[in-house]
Amino acid sequence: MASQCGKLSCNCFSASKMAGKFNAKPPLPVWKDETWRNKAWKDLLKRTVIGVTTIFTRVFIPYSACAQEPNDLPETASDPDELQLDQCQTIYNEVEDRRAHLEKKAHSMFTVIIFMIPLIGSIFVFVYKESFPDVISRTITIALLAFSGAMLVLGFISVMRAVSIKTRDILLIDSVVDPETGHFRRYSKAFHAQGLLYCAAKNTAMNDHIAQFVKGAQALTGMAAIATLAAAIPAAIVFSNHPSSPAKTQVIGPVDLASPELAGIRKDISGLKAIAEAMARAQTGTEGFRLIDERLTKIEDKLWRIEKQLWCKDDPGLR
Repeated sequence: MASQCGKLSCNCFSASKMAGKFNAKPPLPVWKDETWRNKAWKDLLKRTVIGVTTIFTRVFIPYSACAQEPNDLPETASDPDELQLDQCQTIYNEVEDRRAHLEKKAHSMFTVIIFMIPLIGSIFVFVYKESFPDVISRTITIALLAFSGAMLVLGFISVMRAVSIKTRDILLIDSVVDPETGHFRRYSKAFHAQGLLYCAAKNTAMNDHIAQFVKGAQALTGMAAIATLAAAIPAAIVFSNHPSSPAKTQVIGPVDLASPELAGIRKDISGLKAIAEAMARAQTGTEGFRLIDERLTKIEDKLWRIEKQLWCKDDPGLR
């Protein structure tokens, strides 16, 4: 029994080892790939520039509403069996699943772009209004934010074009009823399989078309995110070295300023004024008391001006 288990384990290991021979390996670097080894780097750079240019131009290029017609499938003498029909149905379902995945990805990109547009807009307004001590840093930051906003707008257009594509082929009434006679068709597995493959071919082309716009939206949104990050670097350096402006407080309404020194002086002046008024009523030294009263009035006015200046020292508009 033990030998059988050991033999089974060895066979399983051998099977997995043999299966590895038929597995595909990841792509090689360009300089190790035989197909690229003899090509010049100018050709690779040219392809890169063309690819980036295509991402920008595809946003504005108009396309036909439907995919091109595929070639007709060859006529078969016999009907396919159930396994072949199931295989055709599986191919059609895989195409539909890919379309649902692409639409989900497009809606996700739409949500990301809608979130980033007001965020970058608010950052742009803040940087534009804030005073920068370095003009070059301010210009670079505003230029990068403007570039980021432009990329988001292009990405928004691209993802909207991807979402708006609704053309797809499915088997409907014409696959069951003959449009010329109006009679039901005689069921044929070959006709059914050909219809599934025809719809799969047309829908695959439309899925590739949707994938082009989704890919463009992803690339443009990535450029916008990188530009925003690059704009944050000079802004952060400038604001970290820029001292914050002192806060200004505006007081609206009357202010009760309590100062023990001023209260004591005012109390003493009021007492002296009352004594002077009493002596004046007694008609003793009327002229002298009048001068004392005037002097005390002037002192009281000066104290009032000092107190008013204390109230309005932080807000010249209240003076």
